[in-house]
Amino acid sequence: MPTLYPCDNCPFRSDKPFRGLTKKRVIEIDQAINNDRFFSCHKDIAKEKKRACAGSIIYLEKSSLGAFANVTYRLASMRGDFTPDQIKNLNLNSTPIVASLDEFIKVATI
Repeated sequence: MPTLYPCDNCPFRSDKPFRGLTKKRVIEIDQAINNDRFFSCHKDIAKEKKRACAGSIIYLEKSSLGAFANVTYRLASMRGDFTPDQIKNLNLNSTPIVASLDEFIKVATI
């Protein structure tokens, strides 16, 4: 399975500001994924089968909770969206994903 890495225009990227969301929406996304809700990759919006957003998985992994604290992401891992080994092998310091809600608001809002 390939390395878990965010899309070029993932809203969670810290190196390429997204600037397409309102502050309210960013907070909603953060609250959702921190409360066992699924956040799909934006490239899958029109698809029937939605994959978990790699950026959101890494964002949770960087938090004190970790990606597997989210029940829907554990289920996504079981269906093959990503593996525990992909999480284990992440270099969190070099993966360009925001590490906090404040940073997420800064890079993703209009």
